[in-house]
Amino acid sequence: MSPLRRGWLGKRDDRARLFVFLLLALSWASLTSVGGAGLALALALGLTLSSGLGPVHVARRLRPVFGLLFLLLLLTPLWHPPGAQPLFAGWTWGPSDLGLASAGLLSLRVLALSTLAIAALDVAPFDQSLQGLRGLGVPAPLVHTALLTQRALVRFREDLTRIEAALRARGFRGRGLSAIPTYSAVAGGLLVRSVGRAERLEQAMRCRGYGGELILPTPPPTRLADWVLVAAGLVLALAFPLMERLA
Repeated sequence: MSPLRRGWLGKRDDRARLFVFLLLALSWASLTSVGGAGLALALALGLTLSSGLGPVHVARRLRPVFGLLFLLLLLTPLWHPPGAQPLFAGWTWGPSDLGLASAGLLSLRVLALSTLAIAALDVAPFDQSLQGLRGLGVPAPLVHTALLTQRALVRFREDLTRIEAALRARGFRGRGLSAIPTYSAVAGGLLVRSVGRAERLEQAMRCRGYGGELILPTPPPTRLADWVLVAAGLVLALAFPLMERLA
């Protein structure tokens, strides 16, 4: 087992773990009650924290989601669907009760699905998770594109970090309109460097006989614990819509 795997969830077969993630994601995406979405978020947090991913790691990974939800919570309460009532009397163009409920429901669903994705992907190396997706029948071109994109983003971030350090060493502070030409030059240089790196990568892969299929190691046999995880995921995926139907 890879030392980069975390917790009990990381020790499970990649195919089983990702299959359960897809089942729960499909189930939770259709939740229509705030209570059900809140329960899904609590379950996702429980899975994440019990897998050895600390609260600081989860919060850092969710920062982009929080930014998206901030805009969502600003705009969605102003939505006035048929039958909506203003929250404040006489303020007809202000937030409505149905708009606020929709914002809360959508926020809980997005947080639940994002946290679930962290639990599914951050407990094992990214390339091994992609291997699990390939084992579930995901087309090879999509898997290869995701793998190469992840590698390209890592190199892009490394280049950007070096450029930022070089600019700071030269006294650049990035304030005012005078910084726009510098930012434009940095963006253009990064774009040209990324295109050149992609061309060299393609040539290197063709020279090594790449024909559209990566040679992946044989996945380990599925164990009883993996089947138990799949069964539990199937039960939970069916329980959430059934619970809402009976409520």
